[in-house]
Amino acid sequence: MPRFLLSSLKDGWGELTGEEAHHVVKVHRYRVNDVIEVVGDAKLFRGVISRLQEGSVTVRIEATLPSSEPQLEVTLYQGIVKGDKLELIIQKAVELGVSRIVPVMCRRSVVTLDQKKARERTVRWQRIAQEASKQSGRAKVPLVDQPLPIVDALTQDQSQLRLMAYEGGGTSLKACFKGLSAIQTVSCLIGPEGGFEQVEVDMAKSHSYIIVGLGPRILRAETAPLTLLSILMYELGDTGDLSCRR
Repeated sequence: MPRFLLSSLKDGWGELTGEEAHHVVKVHRYRVNDVIEVVGDAKLFRGVISRLQEGSVTVRIEATLPSSEPQLEVTLYQGIVKGDKLELIIQKAVELGVSRIVPVMCRRSVVTLDQKKARERTVRWQRIAQEASKQSGRAKVPLVDQPLPIVDALTQDQSQLRLMAYEGGGTSLKACFKGLSAIQTVSCLIGPEGGFEQVEVDMAKSHSYIIVGLGPRILRAETAPLTLLSILMYELGDTGDLSCRR
């Protein structure tokens, strides 16, 4: 069943507006008294359509449904990459369960964005995150921040566990995760094409980042974050608890 993002939620009633209302009425052609699933306040609900208006759908909330949101909060600090690679990374990172994505301007970033382009790209990236969230059955749409210089990204990070993936190697992930418990917040810092310069690695270390390697092979810029996130969610998140279905 498709899911729709509420514009407002109060006292057991929700409202869909804009594109969400359009999809309910024009695309899926729902009618009054039809049952739909809606998302609001980082929760998933079953609701009944009570009123249809031009550009607005009113929903009566019937029940709160089980959430697929991970308990682990993961922030992806992703070096800006060329072309549409960042869009792919955002989409797949949301599917894997990240809570927040921060595009990072690194020394080897080929793409440069002025303020206007950065705002425009951020709107598009946020829309991609929203669609990926709906497609993957999440109850929360991860926030995509406007791009930050790497110095600012490192300074703002307050995660309990901070990992920088570096092609020059570092601590193995197996060793990094060994003995960890009660970790609630993790950040992953991934570089652009060409990786990080040594000065950036040194800065990360000074901000309590653990430098980790992702194996003996060099991974593409769009492969590295998905590899690290997959391992992270298996070791510390919820995917490692899933039983195999036959």
